[in-house]
Amino acid sequence: MTLRLIERLPACRVRGSGQAMVEFALVFPLFLAAMLMIFNGGRFMASYLTLTNGVQTGLRVAMIRPCFPSDSGAFAPIEAAVNLGIVRFGNPAPTVTCVTSAGPLRGGVPTTVVTLTASMPHTIDPVAHALLGTSFATSITITHTASNLVESPASG
Repeated sequence: MTLRLIERLPACRVRGSGQAMVEFALVFPLFLAAMLMIFNGGRFMASYLTLTNGVQTGLRVAMIRPCFPSDSGAFAPIEAAVNLGIVRFGNPAPTVTCVTSAGPLRGGVPTTVVTLTASMPHTIDPVAHALLGTSFATSITITHTASNLVESPASG
C-alpha cells in the first residue's frame, strides 16, 4: 500500500535524465576553486598579520635598545623578538633590517628614528596554483615596515 502511494506522488519518482549530475559536474569545480581561493586568502592574511605583529614586537625592543651600526650585539634581540611574534605557517624565517637615523628635536631633546623592516615569502598552496594556472606566482613576498621615535637614545 505504501509503495502505491509513493508511485502516485510525482516528486518521489526517480528521474533518469541525469540533469542533476551534469549540473553538479559543471558547478563543483567552480565551488572548489572558490573555496581554495578563500582558504589561501585566509592563509595570506594570517601570515601578513603575524608579520605585522612580529615587526611591532621587534620595534618595541628596538625602542628600548636602538640598533646603532656601531653596536653589533643590539640587533640579535630585535631579530629574536620579530621571530617570536611570527607564526610562519610553513614559510621560512623573515629577513629583518633595522635602521636608525637622527630624528627631529623635541623640546630641545635629540631623538632617534628607529625603522624596522621585515619581509617573508608566502607560498601559495600547490593545488590552488594548479587550478589558477602557471601565470600566477608560486610565492609572494610580504613586507612590513614600522618606525618610531626614541626620545633619549642609548649611546652606541
